[in-house]
Order: sequence, then C-alpha cells, then structure tokens
Amino acid sequence: MRLLHINYDLNSPETRKDYTFLIKAIHVLGEAERVQGSLWALRTNLTPVQVRNHLQVFIDPNDSLHVTEVTSYASYNIPPKSAILMENTWNVPAPAPVNTRLQLRNALNNPKIGLTSNLLRTTRLR
Repeated sequence: MRLLHINYDLNSPETRKDYTFLIKAIHVLGEAERVQGSLWALRTNLTPVQVRNHLQVFIDPNDSLHVTEVTSYASYNIPPKSAILMENTWNVPAPAPVNTRLQLRNALNNPKIGLTSNLLRTTRLR
C-alpha cells in the first residue's frame, strides 16, 4: 500500500461550478482524507502517474495537479483522520533483523520468510 499526497490549484477563471467530481474521484481511488484545503492523503495501490492520469480529467486545463508518493512526513495540527491514515500506512511491524549466523541459517531454512535469491547467493554459511 502506498501513501500519496494529491495537491491541486484551481486557477481562475474556473469553468466548472464546483469540484465535487474531483473530490469524489479522489475517494474512488482508495482511502482518502483531506489534510489541508487542496491537499489530500490517499492510501492506494496505484502509482502517482496512474492517480494523476485518473484525476486530470476532473480539473480545468488551466488548473494544476501534483501527485507524490510519501516516504516520510512530519506534520503539526492536521485533522486527526488524516494523521491516522498516514500513520497507519507505515504502522506495519517490520521483521526482526537477522544479525547472527544462527538466525540467518534458521531464516534460510524457514519457507515462510521471503529471502531474495540474491541474499541466498551471496551468503556463505559455515
């Protein structure tokens, strides 16, 4: 799951009476929360390019749209739902690091652990 930020500027003159279709289109793409006026946080499996391509049909030609994948963030005084959405994107327990030969040997023998073939080729156990 990715966390994307969607930011747009709706410039004058506006040819659309409102942008409810844009907001609905954002919600269709995944779990979305408004962070600030025109900044949205979106949890989705889509790439930034896919999201941009989907949303640009809902804005005027003179408007701007920017979609980025968030790898870390810091915020202050944002809506609680937005903070929860962003925090939950990374709140998945990471596997414990394999740091000893015995742990590595046990991990290699465990079919449930997805070690890459590159690791298997470069690791020499004695």
